[in-house]
Amino acid sequence: MNRTATAWFILRFADPDAELVFVEPQEVADVQRRDGAIGFDAPGARYPHADARGRCSFEALVEEHRPGDRRAP
Repeated sequence: MNRTATAWFILRFADPDAELVFVEPQEVADVQRRDGAIGFDAPGARYPHADARGRCSFEALVEEHRPGDRRAP
C-alpha cells in the first residue's frame, strides 16, 4: 500500500510530470545514482521504506511537500 500511495502522492502533489520507473528494490540505489532519479521505498533510496525518524517514504514526502496540511498523517 505504501508504494502505491507514495507514487500517487508524487504525481498529485510533488511532481505531476514525474516519470515513475519501478525496478527491483536492490536496483533502486544504482538507478538513483546512475540516472539522477529520486528513489523511494527501497534500501539506499532517498526516501527509504523507513528513515532515521521512523517515517515511511509516504510520510517523509508529505512532510516535505505539504508541511502545513493538517490532513497529513
